[in-house]
Amino acid sequence: KFKTLFILCAFILGMMIQKENTMRTLKILFVCVHNSFRSQLAQAIANQRHPSILKAFSAGLDAGRGINLLALAGALRHGYDLSSHHVTDIFELYKAGQTFDIVVAVCSKDAYERCPIFPGVHKRLHWPLDDPSAMKVSEEEKAYLTDKLIHQLEEKIDGLVTQVIS
Repeated sequence: KFKTLFILCAFILGMMIQKENTMRTLKILFVCVHNSFRSQLAQAIANQRHPSILKAFSAGLDAGRGINLLALAGALRHGYDLSSHHVTDIFELYKAGQTFDIVVAVCSKDAYERCPIFPGVHKRLHWPLDDPSAMKVSEEEKAYLTDKLIHQLEEKIDGLVTQVIS
């Protein structure tokens, strides 16, 4: 019995590894208004937690001047690296003919509705997440809200990956 159970477990594990190795990497675009906070964090989280499944990018509808310092500090606290990231205008990606499997807006409903429809997109999602940098609270509270946002993004991205691979 034990030998049969062992062989069955080895077979199932082998099938799971084969499925993971044959899956193609999905291109995912995270969008927010300025591409300076939420979308940057989402890109880093997706690329660092699921590099064999997701190739993440980020862009903004009205791309700002740079990545918010609060986002940079929060990312570092959680082990995410934004040092190679840059702000990208979503319409530059659109004009360049970029294609994505999934586009996720991590901003308001209004901003979500302004997102261009990319050719080839199989799934559009809206995750309305608050921007801690826009809150009228103390810097300490903003840091706490940034940590909370990072945890929310981790949960949502992990959940998305679970959906994709099942």
